[in-house]
Amino acid sequence: LFVFLMASLLYGLYAFFLIGMKKLRGEDYYYLTPEQLDEEAKSTKKLLIGCKGLIYDVSVNAEMYGPGTTYNCFVGKDSSVALAKLKFDAEYFDPDQYDWRKDLNSREMGVLHEWNVKFGSKYPVYGEMVYENIKRH
Repeated sequence: LFVFLMASLLYGLYAFFLIGMKKLRGEDYYYLTPEQLDEEAKSTKKLLIGCKGLIYDVSVNAEMYGPGTTYNCFVGKDSSVALAKLKFDAEYFDPDQYDWRKDLNSREMGVLHEWNVKFGSKYPVYGEMVYENIKRH
């Protein structure tokens, strides 16, 4: 548990540093709701995936995430819950049904953290998710 917590802390500091540097350099950085993320992915033709509050541009890996691939279902969505639960059903992509900040158990949060580390080590951060308008049933 201690190792996991330290790894999480170090990754968080690393991500914070990278995002801060991107902002300081004046690079584009976006704050998008789940609906805006889908619109942005469609309008820019970028393969954007939301994961644990961050948006990653996975366009360099179109053979895995591009149209017609199994993992394309994650593109244009906050895929946090689906990734954590390893489920592909539409309900797991719906923020009105599930919220990664509230509806995941500790094992699922660990899986989500691993996905976030994987994405962070391979793909640029495009922006952050904004959740303020999400209504829960």
